[in-house]
Amino acid sequence: MVNRAVRRLALMLAVALMLSASVGTTHANQGSYDVVRIEQENGASVLYRVWLTWPQLLLTTPDGGGWGIFAAQAGTIDAPYKLFAARFDPVAAKWSGARAIPGGNIQFGAAGVVDANGIAHVVFTDRVDETDAQFGRVMYMRTTPEGGWTTPVAISEHADAGHQLAANVAVDGNGVAHVVWQDQRNATPEARLASPANASIVSCELTADGVCSGDPILVTTPATETEIGNRPRLSTDGQRLIATWSVYPSSSDADLATATSIAWASRPLGDPAAAWGPTQTLVQRQEDAIGGRLFDIATDPTGGTIVVFGRASGATSLYYTRLAAGTDTWSEPMLLVTGARGAFPSVTVGSDGTAYVAYNVGSGDIVTVAGLTVPAGATGPTAEVEITPAEFGSRGQAVLRADAFGRVWALYVFEPLYYGDLAAEQVPNEVHVLRGVVFSSDPAPETQFVAPAASTPDDASSAGDGTGLPDVVGTPGP
Repeated sequence: MVNRAVRRLALMLAVALMLSASVGTTHANQGSYDVVRIEQENGASVLYRVWLTWPQLLLTTPDGGGWGIFAAQAGTIDAPYKLFAARFDPVAAKWSGARAIPGGNIQFGAAGVVDANGIAHVVFTDRVDETDAQFGRVMYMRTTPEGGWTTPVAISEHADAGHQLAANVAVDGNGVAHVVWQDQRNATPEARLASPANASIVSCELTADGVCSGDPILVTTPATETEIGNRPRLSTDGQRLIATWSVYPSSSDADLATATSIAWASRPLGDPAAAWGPTQTLVQRQEDAIGGRLFDIATDPTGGTIVVFGRASGATSLYYTRLAAGTDTWSEPMLLVTGARGAFPSVTVGSDGTAYVAYNVGSGDIVTVAGLTVPAGATGPTAEVEITPAEFGSRGQAVLRADAFGRVWALYVFEPLYYGDLAAEQVPNEVHVLRGVVFSSDPAPETQFVAPAASTPDDASSAGDGTGLPDVVGTPGP
């Protein structure tokens, strides 16, 4: 009876916190959502838990369909973390069961893009197991005309490559896939063993077989012996490849707490042997935390590249900046929103150049997702609205993707608040998808740009970042 009373009290408190967390955020009527199920080979659906350390992937296809890909433990709490892919069939108007992608027992970090012909190109890290002799390799696969996937292939195997992590992919106008990733072949043996983060950022152009057309090209040279680049992202403005990455002083846990800067470089398309241009600073750290979970990039189909980034110091301020095609000067950062929100931003751009942005609101166990837009040519954002439907639990880490019909899709993770005797790390969660997210067209009110008063010095370092996640040792912050 005592345990039941305690649970009931905790449940009531959770409800109160959930309701208070959304104060100040307008709710938009989003309609119904889709639930993605994991399906075993025998067709049976099982509970699962999404691996939140690495981002999920959402892709839309020209026929009105889509793909959702995420890493999860399926069936049991000690199951391996595998990648699962689910397809939305626009004719049947429903999602298939998510099926495991062939490969090792540890798969994560899926990134992808769809080309003009509707072919999805996906890269991810695959590791056989956790033993010291096994390292993560970057793999590539693409969709087939039959609606399936090619067998994943390693894009650049090398005896000294070590752990290959955080791959990202872009496709040029000819349908050629370009990849950037973290690779340890240029590190000393001691540095490779010390941390997977001791790596260089490299790139290559893939052949039709899905492997690098030549040796990987170094994207940037560290400024010091210990400096590292992390979580590279890739875009194209139609003329060049645009790479961005977070810069950290070293791979120590203390130095991984925040990036010191976000850097970028460009490389012309059409020449597989062309070198990357000089490294330039996009965002410089001030008295705040930047990089890591506070950054996203998207290709503008009208030409150019759009970045959304956050600065966290108690409250988080989220900004928008744009690089016009063929230029080297980013626009003056535009403030989008300030408050206990902004982590895990996701940006996608519609065919008219409108940028759609989503991000976490709240922190700890109580998280929802809000969104806003920046219309093409606008000098300010629209009003923030909560874009996830009311559900009894946390909703976070949304990924946005515009489709060919002017709609915006959102894939996010839902986790229930009440789970009986299960430990938090054992609670099943699930992937939900909205097709046709509703945003506000009203201009943002001035209150959207005003940070709440900080309560304590401790709050300034952790409570307001809106990550909704505990720290992960060895994983760059914030």
